[in-house]
Formats: sequence, C-alpha cells, structure tokens
Amino acid sequence: MACAAFVLALFLSAGASARNIRVGVYGNAPKIFLDARGKPAGILIELLDKIAAAEGWQIRYVRCEWQECLESLTDGRIDLMPDVVYTTDRAGFLDFHATPSLYSWTQIYARPGAPIASLMDLNGKRVAVLAGSAQVEAFEAMVGGFGLKTELVPVTSLDQVFGSVGDGEVDAGIANNLFGAYNAPRYQLVETQIVFQPIQLFYATAKGRFPELLSAIDRYLVAWQADPDSEYFRTLRKWRGDPAVQRIPPRIWQALAALTVLLLATASAALLLRWRVAQRTRALTSSLKSLQQSQAQLRALFEHANDAIFVLDDEKLIDCNQRAESLCRMRRDEIVGVTLSHPSTAMLGPRAQALRQALHDVLVRSRTGQPEIFEWSGLRSDGTALIVEVSLNRMELAGDARLQAIVRDITERKQAQAQAQRSQLMLERTERLARTGSWEWDPHTNVSTWSAETYHFFGLDPTQDAPTATRQMALLVPEDAKRLTEVIRQAVSDGRPYDIEVCIVRPGGERRYAHILGVPERDDSGKVVLLAGSLQDITDRKRAQERLQLAASVFTHAHEGITITDADGTIIDVNDTFTQITGYTRDEVLGQNRRMLHSGRQGKAFYMAMWHALTTQGHWSGEIWNRRKNGEIYAEFVTISAVRDDAGKTQHYVSLGSDVTASKTHQSELERIAHYDTLTGLPNRLLLGDRLRQAIAQGQRRDKPLAVVYLDLDNIKTVNDSYGHEAGDAVLIAVGQAMQDCLREGDTLARIGGDEFVAVLVDLDRPDDCIPVIERLLTSATTPVTLPADSDFGDTLRDQCVQVSASIGVTFYPQDDVDADVLLRHADQAMYLAKQSGKNRYHLFDIANDVALQDRRDALNRIGEALEREEFVLFYQPKVHMRTGEVIGAEALIRWQHPQRGLLPPGAFLPSIEDHPISVALGEWVIRTSLSQMSAWQAQGLQLDVSVNIGARQLQQADFPTRLGDILAAQPDVAPHRLQLEILETSALSDMAKVTAVMRACHALGPSFALDDFGTGYASLAYLKHLPAEVLKIDQSFIRFMADSQDDLAIVKGVVELAEVFHRQVIAEGVETKALGDLLLDIGCERAQGYGIARPMPAKDLPAWVMAWHAHAAWTG
Repeated sequence: MACAAFVLALFLSAGASARNIRVGVYGNAPKIFLDARGKPAGILIELLDKIAAAEGWQIRYVRCEWQECLESLTDGRIDLMPDVVYTTDRAGFLDFHATPSLYSWTQIYARPGAPIASLMDLNGKRVAVLAGSAQVEAFEAMVGGFGLKTELVPVTSLDQVFGSVGDGEVDAGIANNLFGAYNAPRYQLVETQIVFQPIQLFYATAKGRFPELLSAIDRYLVAWQADPDSEYFRTLRKWRGDPAVQRIPPRIWQALAALTVLLLATASAALLLRWRVAQRTRALTSSLKSLQQSQAQLRALFEHANDAIFVLDDEKLIDCNQRAESLCRMRRDEIVGVTLSHPSTAMLGPRAQALRQALHDVLVRSRTGQPEIFEWSGLRSDGTALIVEVSLNRMELAGDARLQAIVRDITERKQAQAQAQRSQLMLERTERLARTGSWEWDPHTNVSTWSAETYHFFGLDPTQDAPTATRQMALLVPEDAKRLTEVIRQAVSDGRPYDIEVCIVRPGGERRYAHILGVPERDDSGKVVLLAGSLQDITDRKRAQERLQLAASVFTHAHEGITITDADGTIIDVNDTFTQITGYTRDEVLGQNRRMLHSGRQGKAFYMAMWHALTTQGHWSGEIWNRRKNGEIYAEFVTISAVRDDAGKTQHYVSLGSDVTASKTHQSELERIAHYDTLTGLPNRLLLGDRLRQAIAQGQRRDKPLAVVYLDLDNIKTVNDSYGHEAGDAVLIAVGQAMQDCLREGDTLARIGGDEFVAVLVDLDRPDDCIPVIERLLTSATTPVTLPADSDFGDTLRDQCVQVSASIGVTFYPQDDVDADVLLRHADQAMYLAKQSGKNRYHLFDIANDVALQDRRDALNRIGEALEREEFVLFYQPKVHMRTGEVIGAEALIRWQHPQRGLLPPGAFLPSIEDHPISVALGEWVIRTSLSQMSAWQAQGLQLDVSVNIGARQLQQADFPTRLGDILAAQPDVAPHRLQLEILETSALSDMAKVTAVMRACHALGPSFALDDFGTGYASLAYLKHLPAEVLKIDQSFIRFMADSQDDLAIVKGVVELAEVFHRQVIAEGVETKALGDLLLDIGCERAQGYGIARPMPAKDLPAWVMAWHAHAAWTG
C-alpha cells in the first residue's frame, strides 16, 4: 500500500508540521503578561496557544520588557511578538497579518482628585509613557498641536507607568484602555476624559522572516471573528466581560454593513443561478445522448490531464486518473478503495499516526470551502525523489460532498531551482571569501545590477539602496570619481577594457579601497551594449603596503640604531643610525655576530638571562654597555624582539638601540645633586631620610638600637657677620669633615640645612654606647678653623683662627618608637633644650615629657572642639547671709558634659588650658552664659547677683575691659553691677600695676571684683589697699579644718579683721556643716557658701531652691 502512504503525505499542509516558535512576553495585562506563578497569560497568549495547538507549533515564551522585546524581534532572538501597533515606520522592518487581533485606544490615567479633566490641564505636567511605544509619537503630536509644555517621562514597562503615577513621581500616565481597566484599581488610579489614538493590535514578525506564521494566524482570526461563539469571543468574555459592551470602531460597522450587502447579493445570485441551472438541466435531460457524449469527453479530459487527480470520499480514495497511476506507479484498482486508516499503512512506521492526523486537519479545513494548496516532498516506491504541488478543493458529485486533489509533479522544476540556488549561494560564498563582487551596467538605460558582495563593499543595503552609477560615483573620493568616469567613457566609446584602483568613503565615513575591472560587451553591430566586471576589496592589501612603506621609512630614518639578525644572532642588516653610534660601516658588520659589540662590563649571566627572556617571552629590553669601533665604551638602551613564522619558530631578531651615555652621565650628576649637599659633599636631607629608614629596618632585623643625633653649630651667624659668608662656608666644610672623621663605618652624617647636621649611629649594643661618639662630635665641632691663605677673605682675615661649638639633641630607637620624621623632630626638640641650657652640650630626648606634652595638646584640641559643640554647662552654688537667711547671690561653676565620660568637674579639664589662649575663650563663654541666665531668671521674677571666675591670662589681656563691655552691651536687660568677677590672689600679684588698671577699667563698666582663695597668696597690706576688690573670699582649705586647727582659725580671724579694717566684705567658701557656720558667725563672718548650705546645681533648679531655702534657726536667732 505504498500509494496509500503517498496519498496520505500529499495532504500534509506545510503549516501543519511541528516547529519551534519563540514568542516575546512583557507586562500589559490583560492582553499579555506573566501571572503570579511566572506563567504567560492574557488574551493574546490564550489565542496564540489555541492556534499553536491546532497548527502543531511548539511555543517557547521569552520574558522581556517592551523595548527589549522589539529589539529581540528585529535581531532574531525571538520569532513572534504579540500586541504590536501597526505604524508605517514599523512596517519598514516588521511584517503584520491582515486582520487585527484586538482593537484598543489610548487613555490618560491619574490619581483620584487630580485636576486633570481635559487636555489643556496637562500643560506643565509630567506624564509617564512606555518608552519606544507608538503612544509617544501620537501624544507628542497631540500636545504639540495645542502648544502645551508637557514633560514626557519614558519608562520600561506599563507597571512602571502606573507605579510612578501612584507614587507621585509624575502627574499622569499613558496606557491602553485594556491595561487601564485591568490594572488602574490596583494602583488606586482613575481614568480621565482624555482619550486618543484608536489603534489596531497585531502579532508581528521581523521583515521577511515568517510569512507562513502570520498567514496561519490571519486565517484563524478571520474565521473566529465571523463566529460570535468562537474561541476568540469566549476568550474576550473571559478577560473583559461581554465584548458587546466594548465600543466597536465605526469602520468595523461599515465593514459589517458592506459584508451584509455582499452576502445578500451573493444569495440573490445563487437563486438566479439555481433557476438557470434547472432550466439548463431540463434542456440537457432532453438531450441525453449529448450529455453522454459530454461525459465521455469530460472523462477523457480527466484521464488525460497533465496533473494527477484523486477523488476522496472522507478518507477513502474512490477515483483517480491515468496520471495518478503513473505518478504512484500503481494500477488504478490498487489505488481505488484504499483508505488512509487501512492497516497496511503501518508500513509508514512511526510517521503513520502523524500523517493521518495531518490529513485529518487538512480535511477539516477544506470542508469550510476554502482551497488548500501546499507542497510535499518524499520518495516514490522505487526510492526516487518526488516533489508535488497539491491543490485540495471541496466538490459535489451526485449531491454528495467530495474532495478533489490535483497533484502536479514539480520535482524537476524544484531540483532545477535548488541547483540554481546552490549555484547562486556558491557564487556568493566565493565572492565573499575572495572579497570580490560582480556588477553590470547598461549605458543606454543606465540600469545597474550589483552582487551582494558589491553592496557590502559600498556599505549599502540591497533592500533600500538602488544600485545606480550615480550612487557609486557619489561614494568615490572626487579625484577617483573623475578617473573612473574617464575610463568608463573610453570603454563605452572605444570598447576598451579598463583596470583601475579607487578609494571610496562608506556612508558611515570608513575609507575602503577597490580594484575594479570592466569589460565591454558588444552587439552584432559592434556597439557597446553592456559593461560587466568585478570589484575586489583591496583595503587590507593597500594598508599592508602602507605599513611596509612606513616600516621601510622608519628603518631608514629612525633615530635609534636598528639591527636585524637571523636566529643565531648573525647581522643581516643595519640602518644609518647604527653606523653613527658604533662607528662601524654597514659592510663591516654584515655577516658578523652581534657579540662583536660586547664591552665586557656585563658577565655571562647577564646575557644568559637576556636570551632566556627572548626565547620564552619573545622580547627583552634594558641597558647594555657596548664598545664602539674606536674602543670607547658607551651605554645603550636596547629593545630586542623576536620575529616568528606561522609555526611559532623564531626567524629573526630586531634590535632597536639608543645611545644613552650622555643621559646616564647627566642622571648621575642629578642624583648626586639630589642626594648630596653641594657645599660639604655630605648627604642631604633626602638621602638622610632614606638612610634613616634603612637604619630603622636594619635595627629591627638585628634587634639593636640606633641613635639620631641632631647638631646645630653655635655662633655660625657671628662668623658670617664678622668675616663674611665665605668664611662661614669654610667653617661648615671644615667642621663637617672633622665630625665625619669621628663617626664609625656604617654611621651617617648629613647636612640638612644652614648650620644643622644630623648623625645616625647604628649597631649599638646599648643606647649608652653612643655617648663617646657624641662627646667626640662636641669636641670636633669646637676645633679651631684657620681660614685658608689662598682665599679671597682679604689680607686682614687670611690665616685667622675661627672657633664655633655645637648644641646636640639625641633620641634613641626603638625606645622612641616612632617613624623617621618624628625621630628627627624629637632629636631637634632635644637639641633646642641643649641650646637653651647654655650651648656646647648635648641633651637626651625625654619620651615621658613628650607624651605629657602630646596629651596636653590632645586635651586642648578636645576642649576647643567641646566649646564649638556646646558641650560645656554652668552649675550655680548659692551664697547666703547666714544671719538674715537672705540668698545674696550665686557662683557660676563650669562643668563639661562629655559625650563619653559624662559630667566632668572643672579639675578634670581646666588645668590643661591654664595660661593658654583657649582659657580666654572659655572665660568669655562663662560670662556670656551667666548674663543670659540672669536675664532668664529676671523674667521669672528672680533678681540674683552672679559671680564668675576670671583666669590670670584673661585678666591680663589688654583688651579685656573692651571685650567685657561688648558682652555686657549684648545683654542690656541685666544690670552690670549684678555681675561679680572673682580673681585669684596670685593673678593679681603677677603684675600689680597692670592688673589694677584693668580692674579699675572693668569696675567703671559696673561689675564688682572679689579676691578668690584669699589667704593662699602673699599679698601685702599695701597691695590689698590699692586693689579695687570689694569682697575677700576665704579659701576653703582654712575653713574646712579651722574647728580643729588653731592656726587655720587664727588665719580666718585675721582675714575677717583685715577685711573690716579695709572696709571689704568677706565671705567664706567650703562651709560644709552647721558647726562651721556657727563658728564663722562667732568670729564675725556672716556670708558663706558650701555643701552645708547647697551643692552646685543646674540653673533650672536654682529658683525652686531659693524659694525653699531657710537658714538654720541657730544662725538667725
């Protein structure tokens, strides 16, 4: 039953074969998107899945964003893309089917309550849109027509469009109505009344890629959209409700109306035709003999038709013609009666079921009345190839539906086409490999034909650019266009072939070179009717020639000496520069080995390493000392490269050398100048730093200390002033040499500037081991220096004897465990102390003292930062009149609210700033803060005098009265006399006249003064008499123990009596118990402050304390 298999295969539609199709998916619900499980979903996805199932397609969905999907479609990464709007621009690079898959429009969406009711409301607004969509151009054209200033914000997905609107990043968003209706509630957006751009949506492929896909899709859409109960409308109802509620564009109604008219006309025509057929049938019935003759003629035509014809009743073959027998190579009785489900079709093996299923699909489609035309290829029963074209049509025989299959053998035609295609492909491949294109030009019609490689050479697109002589000439550089025009003119007029090289500039600006051959063809009269020829891309060859010419020019004119040797080092060529450098002529070195230039300075190991690099890496560069022909040794910087063949074997070596002798000499001189003192020849500061770092590293390795000795020559300035700078230079040279002679081998002496030297003493067993060397250095520095007799000092100074000394500072490493720069600084500090101590001596650096100094510097920096950050606060300790119980004032006491250490008392930080400028800034802050607090208390109804402590440095500032006046003026609501300035007795005694003047100037501004800690200094009665201080504060050191110490009690009594004599008030501080208060009252001191009365407290607590304060009854009774 080979014929059954053959006939079965005939009905295989080309679209029914299984194929893999890659489809792009992006987010545009409900049309197309990925659901919560990451599966493709949506209207267009379901429709495509139904078509694919019917056609036997295998769909693979590829996730991408809109713009990425479009780019993937054009460059072949996907095959099909749903949901594409047809535009004329896209039609240039995409193919679309005929029947739209969906209808939609574009709408503006915004947040609820947004003032966007019309298009004019979008003026000045930011609107999000899907980048690359057709909506961009449509919206820009719409708002541009109204002159609106609207900013479009492109995003990569429609979800981002709605997300940016919902987040308030933009004012509105653009989306199709289907996506908006499905997603707007999720983003809490509402549609506006702004609607534009009614659109039709299609499935699309890249231009010319898959027309059969689009044809199949179109076939299903046409059938489905004609049936309201089809899969198409069921899918629409599933995703968006009854499609009837969707507005159908007017053009669809027009098309439906036209279709209705056409159907009515067709029905009328069919009735008329049936009537006429009936009349004709009655006439034919009366002429049965004529009918029989006609049937015989029709049968003869059927039998002798050039095409094989088969008639089927369902799956059973009921008739065929003679050509079918020939085609099947079977008898008619073997063909007729065969059914496609006949058991013998099992001979088809595993393909039988697929073939039967394919035929079934074809039969189903053919019953719709549409013809099915397709091609099939296979093998005849004898194994020969067979290719046929099948036309399957529905027909009626004796009132029964039948299928007629007309099968045409197109084997020879297809084979000839395939052979022509193979020949064409072979020609194109040959042209591509040879980079040679072909062309023809008819000079009379000006029609040109170019091969694909010719298009490629010119950088043109055969689908867009016409192959004209004008276009070709426009790409040539002007001078070559003129030359080519002339040779073409001669070829047309004289029939002369031409051969020319030209340069073209591609549309992108790239220059290419071509070798063009042109051959004229003549007609019988000898007239040139065609020019044909070839065009070969010779760009690489031209550039290779240019490189060769450039290389030859470089070889000849290079400033480096170039030597070319074979693999054994034998010289085969040199350039002129080589002969200038070496002194050898070219003829003298050809055939010689390059070893002839060796000077002997580099040993065998050097050259072995060089050859190892050449053989393993293929190149080497470095300095070589060579010998010229005259015997002179010179330095040459050489680069040697191996030249290998395609197999990687070295054929030659190319050496480039430059004479660097002069530069090396100059470099050595620069290094000497850079590292050595020009006057003494000793190492300078730069070289000293390097050697000191090396000495530190060496000491660490050997676990031995080293000493850094800083020397400063005393009285060099006197020598310069007395004898001149030349004499001073002579002393520096002589003393430097004398000190150098004192050092051991391995030690370093450097002059680092002026009269300063530094010695580095290494490999000490103990730090004390350097003391003898330091003493020798002191002695050598004091050695008398006789000014030389041959100098230009003048007759009176020649042979004069000059003597200086040295002050030396010493520090040790690793006891002083710091880096080289800090070691030098520490030695310098020690030298300064030696100079302060009387010169001509040495001083050892005190690490502990330096640490203390550093701690103080750190503390000062931290206190300065605390002042800027407002970390300081004031506490207030009340002062009272014990006899009356009155609160007479308060003392402002500073505290530091440290961020890590908490609240710090003044003793934890004030000593660090003593006699430092920061103490002045802190003192002024205390005055300003106290005045501000007094103003705040006044607003609460509390009038209270406040005393503040003034440091010695602040008191001795010449402008202190002025600055105090400015501070007082800044707080005008506080009476100046309510401010009291407390100064230490010792501060007043440091410069009595100056302090008295300052106090009087301040007193004139209103504040009063008190002598704090009175009794601890040494003030005489005369000083006390002249100081303008109204109050004496008895130091708490006397108060605390006066109950147990007669001496302290006597001092307190003396101060009270002294105050009475000089008409001063007296107040005791440190009153911690009631008993001390009793004792003070007994000796006449009625004013007091201390823990027994109140501890210092924050400003906010003081008013309440004042209200609650009551003196002891024993004090007021």
